[in-house]
Amino acid sequence: MGGYEFQRAELDALERVVRDTSAEPMSLTLPLLRHITNDFSDESQIGQGGFAVVYLGVLPSGLRIAVKKLRETYLNDCAFQNEVFITMKATHKNTVRFMGYCSQSQGELVEHDGQHIFAQLAERLICVEYAPKGTLDAHIGDYGELDWNQRYQILKGICQGLRHLHDEVHVIHGDIKPNNILIDDKLMPKIIDFGLSQSFDEGQTSCITKNITGTIFV
Repeated sequence: MGGYEFQRAELDALERVVRDTSAEPMSLTLPLLRHITNDFSDESQIGQGGFAVVYLGVLPSGLRIAVKKLRETYLNDCAFQNEVFITMKATHKNTVRFMGYCSQSQGELVEHDGQHIFAQLAERLICVEYAPKGTLDAHIGDYGELDWNQRYQILKGICQGLRHLHDEVHVIHGDIKPNNILIDDKLMPKIIDFGLSQSFDEGQTSCITKNITGTIFV
């Protein structure tokens, strides 16, 4: 099977995952993700944070997904695996749907201290559903267009998602804030970004965080 045929088969498989909400997430290759994000172009960028940049991935059928590309400073394999596993098992109408992931390293010629050397460059990406209305922070505040009933329904959905995480999945999100809540075209809130989340055992009543990261509010 040639390179193009393989990419075509992989694209078809991803199309099936996006269309079928019961489908399992899949492992994706970096060339495919480059293809659907126009090589991670600035025009495809739809969001960014301290740990990652998010791009819009467009499939041949017009279906869209969000591709989260972790920054080099956050390429910790244990943290990446933790985020993948938690995003995979946090299946609820008020948590973001996980489509797939990419974990790839390759040797590239780079310049370091005035010399060219071969270095292993790691790429870690997570693909989730695309929410056309963006994140909650764009819809609240002085210029938010939501009425009180809509705000109540969104808050209720966030609480339901957190209850699912705590009681069913046994996960503490660790960084709940408006820009970690996606809003879909029906104003359904979906909790995203499990990079700082922690799992705990069933029956455990507390969880101590030793390394504090994330958003600090003052």
